[in-house]
Amino acid sequence: GNGGYTCIPDIFLKQEFGDNYYNVQKYLEQFALSFSNHFESLYQDILFDELGIDVGLDKKGRLWIFEVNWRPGPPVIMNVELDVVRNTLQ
Repeated sequence: GNGGYTCIPDIFLKQEFGDNYYNVQKYLEQFALSFSNHFESLYQDILFDELGIDVGLDKKGRLWIFEVNWRPGPPVIMNVELDVVRNTLQ
């Protein structure tokens, strides 16, 4: 609602971080795995099968969590690709 957009992660990371994109990608992947494990450990009887974790990186490389959603569904870009496949198969 405030000017955001959806794109392929590799394209975004290369555009924003240049040659350092791979390191940023690995940093985000490691964070996602460790955060998911920790988050799930906070709830005794719930197994989270899918989390949407909205994060940002500041200029110093610190990671900030904006929100966490359970079962957020596929990103908009995935829906568009799925529509193309469905239309092709029909």
